[in-house]
Amino acid sequence: MRFDRRTGSGDAARERATLEASEILNYATAVQTAVGRLLINGCNLANISFENDYDVTLHVNPNALTNKTCHVFEPPGGGVAPKEPEPTWAGEQVFYYAASAAVTGIGQDCAAADCADLVMVMHDVNPALCQQLNAANGYEIAVPNLPIDTQKACPYQGTLDCNGDGNVEVVFAAPALRGKNSVCYRDSVHGLTFMHAILER
Repeated sequence: MRFDRRTGSGDAARERATLEASEILNYATAVQTAVGRLLINGCNLANISFENDYDVTLHVNPNALTNKTCHVFEPPGGGVAPKEPEPTWAGEQVFYYAASAAVTGIGQDCAAADCADLVMVMHDVNPALCQQLNAANGYEIAVPNLPIDTQKACPYQGTLDCNGDGNVEVVFAAPALRGKNSVCYRDSVHGLTFMHAILER
């Protein structure tokens, strides 16, 4: 971006990234709150559905109730208005709700499906936004690297054992990432990736 001395475009870009980070974190919190409310209201975790207008097949849960009372993005259920990432946020215009990972330092720490955390993921994040997401969460660290492909292979479809082998991917073993339930990092395949824990187990 070319810096304009008259308008201070460098500062404007940082301010925009700060506002975008706030919007994303507010959305993640809304989804997290809705999932918690659905579980309190009697939904089983296996019935929770993240199906929404922006991805009509990826998150279809065959165990979801037909009355949609356990759908996060439907009025009878969680009532959250679904979003898709803006082009300025990320290169991939879909949020993933993943069931493949146990995040070290939150919930239980183990490699079994019983320890899998339910997370919201956005891949190919804008670098300035990635830094602001971490700053908003109080992480004064460089964007950490995670040398494995994370999250995308297992969208949540009613089971936390997406590979069918009883095990999950253990992530964030690096000291800079342990215990962080909402963080932007770099993985080996999808570049800058934002992860927010929807349900810690």
